[in-house]
Amino acid sequence: MGKNGGIIAILGGVLGLLVAAPVTALMGGYVTLPFQGGYFPSYSEYIGWAAILFSLLAIVFGVVAFTRPLPAGKALMVVSISGGVAGIALAPLFGLVPAVVFVACMVLSFVGGVAAVHSGQHKREH
Repeated sequence: MGKNGGIIAILGGVLGLLVAAPVTALMGGYVTLPFQGGYFPSYSEYIGWAAILFSLLAIVFGVVAFTRPLPAGKALMVVSISGGVAGIALAPLFGLVPAVVFVACMVLSFVGGVAAVHSGQHKREH
């Protein structure tokens, strides 16, 4: 079950990365247009980078769940909830569709974390 949780979390992280990275890259171009004199990152770009970070962390903790399912599963749940909050913050900035898809990816990685924690607790009891 720990391997299944890791695979599910990696899948959620990769899919989240495929949504968050293009949205952030596209928004970076829109942010720099009004400022001809220099580059000023905005709140929307920080939210996009946070989404990329949480997706990468979901991938990393998904890999760690293969060897240490209990702590990695707990970390996956925290990262997924944080990523879901970042995804909700994406909704007014980038539109509803990318936000819903990203939150669905974070729910997928949360399910992987729950499966990993369940596997870790099962191993601890035996």
